[in-house]
Amino acid sequence: MTAVEVTSAAPPPDGAIEEGGAVMERLFGALVGSLELATVHLGSRLGLYVALAEPRTAAELAVEAGIDERYAQEWLEQQAISGLVDVAEPGGARTRRYVTSPGQRQALAESESPVYAASMALLLGGVGAVLPQLPEAYRNGSGISFGEYGDDVRLGQGCSTAGPSWTSWSRSGCRACRRWRGRSRVTGRPCSISVAAWAGRASRWPGPTPR
Repeated sequence: MTAVEVTSAAPPPDGAIEEGGAVMERLFGALVGSLELATVHLGSRLGLYVALAEPRTAAELAVEAGIDERYAQEWLEQQAISGLVDVAEPGGARTRRYVTSPGQRQALAESESPVYAASMALLLGGVGAVLPQLPEAYRNGSGISFGEYGDDVRLGQGCSTAGPSWTSWSRSGCRACRRWRGRSRVTGRPCSISVAAWAGRASRWPGPTPR
């Protein structure tokens, strides 16, 4: 029998595991945040936060919003655990009532509020719609038109996300996209601002401007 020589990989340099672990923790946090934004996307598009201005059970919310009761219950339980809605009346799964607090309504249901944040989830939904196209766009340099981001991005930009400061600041991204293979939709011509460009702009957002 012939012996098989096994060679082990060289150990990583000093500090590499710690540095990699920090990156892993950062990405895990981003994953959790993205999944939470997905639930906010549902609540925003289905009008669930608006409907919860008054206490409702899962069945009552399902009737009000026109959705399936089981899905309403699962969404409500997750939102309560995340602190995005409150439990108004404790009880069993079918009798427990949920409601949004005044602050939660400001952030999730009142589109004119200076701290309205739900449209951030709409922007994420629009970015997700084009992700499968990005590898080919990077290979051939074709870009992605603004229209391909869909209604979520248009709705997200149209809302006063985090007040007028975000609205005017984020919309300048569309004007700035002339630097990224496109032109502003104001001119009626394609805008191909990239996901990377949006992410860069978002990371530099200075925060809401008080009214």
